[in-house]
Amino acid sequence: MTPEPLLYSDQLNLFPADKGSNLFNQLFEQAVDATLIWQGDRLVGCNQAATRLFGYTEADLLQCSHHQLSHSSQYHTSDRSAHPLLASSPQPGCHRFNWCYKAADHRPFLAEVTVSVIADGDRQMLFYEVCRPVGDRLYDTQPYSDKPAPAAQRLLQKILDTIPMAIFWKDRESVYLGCNQNFAEAAGLNNPDEIIGLTDYDLPWTTKEADLYRKNDQLVMTSKTAQYHLLEPQQRTDGSHIWCDTNKVPLYDKAGIVVGIMGTFEDVTQRKNYEDELEQKALGLEHFIQDLQQKQTQLIQTEKMSSLGQLVAGVAHEINNPVNFIHGNLSYARTYIDDLLSIVQSYQAYCPNPSDELKDLIEEIELDFLLDDLPRLLNSMQMGTHRIREIISSLRTFSRLDEAEVKAIDVHSGIDSTILILQSRLKASSNRPVIQLHKNYHPLPDVECYAGELNQVFMNILSNAIDALDERDKQRSSDTNNAYPSQIWISTCAVSDRNAVQISVRDNGPGIPEEIQRSIFDPFFTTKPVGQGTGLGMSISYQIIVERHQGRLTCRSTPGEGTEFIIEIPVKAVSPET
Repeated sequence: MTPEPLLYSDQLNLFPADKGSNLFNQLFEQAVDATLIWQGDRLVGCNQAATRLFGYTEADLLQCSHHQLSHSSQYHTSDRSAHPLLASSPQPGCHRFNWCYKAADHRPFLAEVTVSVIADGDRQMLFYEVCRPVGDRLYDTQPYSDKPAPAAQRLLQKILDTIPMAIFWKDRESVYLGCNQNFAEAAGLNNPDEIIGLTDYDLPWTTKEADLYRKNDQLVMTSKTAQYHLLEPQQRTDGSHIWCDTNKVPLYDKAGIVVGIMGTFEDVTQRKNYEDELEQKALGLEHFIQDLQQKQTQLIQTEKMSSLGQLVAGVAHEINNPVNFIHGNLSYARTYIDDLLSIVQSYQAYCPNPSDELKDLIEEIELDFLLDDLPRLLNSMQMGTHRIREIISSLRTFSRLDEAEVKAIDVHSGIDSTILILQSRLKASSNRPVIQLHKNYHPLPDVECYAGELNQVFMNILSNAIDALDERDKQRSSDTNNAYPSQIWISTCAVSDRNAVQISVRDNGPGIPEEIQRSIFDPFFTTKPVGQGTGLGMSISYQIIVERHQGRLTCRSTPGEGTEFIIEIPVKAVSPET
């Protein structure tokens, strides 16, 4: 249990009880210098000069520890052990040194201290301390409100009050030592005197704001570096919030020790709001420009595809007429040729011994070979014209010029027409064997869509898959390519619960890294070398499926295993506005 502090009447018990005790008590009380008697770290005696110096009542002063009476700067220096109270093994005798204390109003002052260390038998060591304030103190020792400020100090305060910025200064522990009128008003105080001894937690700011202020204070004091234009939030007395442009600089004593900070701030809320507004407008303008560039590029790309579609359709139409003419006449040509061959064969039967001239002609034209090869030639011509007609049909299906609006189409025919156009890219080359294509079609209802745009999506996805397989196969040996050939799987199915159809295009290529997967649908993003890709194919595909058809386009990929694109579009057309 901690013993109660000794009052003046008890102080005499610390000394031999003799006829000089009353005299000592009178000298102790009437001493001009502040006198403190410590028993360990416990203050057990003080005189009236000490209460005046520190600004406490007698009872309050006796409750203070040495740490509470010392200014924080003394506890941040290497010579703190100069005070015998703080020494690990205090030496008996008389010790003289300077020490920085702080009064009840937190005003620091420097004192010339004399401490007598007395060994009191079985008791703890006694420290008889005499404090005499020295000149050039930072502040007067009497309480601020009890003594008029000197003329110079009043003039300085008046100057500070006329400055439009809020000004404040704190001690090492972030306790306010003073401010100007602007700061006092911001803190909800009537005059600057009221700030003395308060902390940020005593003012209208929020706890979070007070924590931030003290953190910045400590940064300035520990780093001994000024901080300028700190943007700090502040809650006012009416509950409103402002932004402050704050500056903080460290304060030093004559010994070069940081004893506190001085700061200024001004309300920059309006400027901050303007800056935020301008930033938002600039950001909106940047997005608008990006969107405009994207739409412009997409429009150009769409126009190119439209022009390509018109060219394809025109070429298909021009080729279609003569091919149809040839294909249609081949059946008649076969009939005529069969009749002529029949006559030749009849002549051979009825005239087995032709003239020598005729024999020479038969040998020259190789009549037997001609009779055998001509039917095969006609079959090849018929197959060729049939193939040309299929290609023309696929080109017309792919271009879909006659279906610019939403119409119900067979999705499988669109996929097949795209595959037919890309057939040459699936064939074997010097770098790799043929790319194997597997189709797994399930029955699908006709889908209401923009057929030409949907075919463009098929073209983009399949072309990218072929590009990825080509690039991968170039880096593998021919044995590896033959053992593990490149493959593409196309599967379709109906999604009955969402009244939609799903198309999956999967390959066994190198796959797409996760960090790239997040960007594959971004405009102008491409992993292909310059000149080989615009970065618009997948972006336009996403726009066609998601925005135009209100569907879904997702990508699943595992590096080293392959990539799968899944297209899902509703069977019935859905307006983008709905």
